[in-house]
Amino acid sequence: MVGEVFRQRQSGEVKRQDMFQALYESLSQNDQPVRGDEIAGHSLTFLSEGFETSSTLMSYLLYELASNQDIQERVLNELDSLLKDSNGQLTDEVVQKLSYLELTMYETLRLHSPVFALSKVCVKEYELPPQYGTGNKRVRIAPGTVAIIPVYGIHLDPEIYPDPYKFNPDRFLEENKKARHRYAFLSFGEGPRICLGMKFGLMQSKLGIATLLSKYRVELSPKQELPLEFSKTCFLLAPKNGIWVRFVERR
Repeated sequence: MVGEVFRQRQSGEVKRQDMFQALYESLSQNDQPVRGDEIAGHSLTFLSEGFETSSTLMSYLLYELASNQDIQERVLNELDSLLKDSNGQLTDEVVQKLSYLELTMYETLRLHSPVFALSKVCVKEYELPPQYGTGNKRVRIAPGTVAIIPVYGIHLDPEIYPDPYKFNPDRFLEENKKARHRYAFLSFGEGPRICLGMKFGLMQSKLGIATLLSKYRVELSPKQELPLEFSKTCFLLAPKNGIWVRFVERR
């Protein structure tokens, strides 16, 4: 299937504003010709990595909605209002308009980021101002130095996010985002290496949660262990013993 789509895009027979087109055009900018197996490899990575991170996001979001019934109520009211206007059909337009649900997704990613750190390579010499433990000495970073960016630490820094352990989707209202540094949220990375599957992952998670909440509301299960602990056997920051919630039929 990927081979056929690749042939259509390569010949110009089909051109669409989608992930595959963006990937093809990005690879076409290189001096080397685009290979079908390369496209297939990227497509597989795109889908496989999007699945694991999206399922983790959805699990944590259901946990937070079950733990914060007032916020869940706002999400349900928004969803019900939009479904009423679309005759109960969960269309692409409805999903796009679920703005408050989107805020809860970003806040979930801040509080429970699947990626705990990012690895970056310094490409030019840079000096940092004096750091804790260095006295008045500036810190020089040489080209080629590997820097580990502590995503989890940044997301829970009270100087960036006051009361950081509180689940507060309003942190991601546009006016609040503008008041922070653009690198204060790094669940998808940032810059030219930002996660390729970001939009795909967010959309499938949003659609999945909206589908569930159109029929059920969620409550914490008595099986849920608190506080949450991270699994030591997963490469993502996944919960140790899973997320346990009860689905209560709404209609």
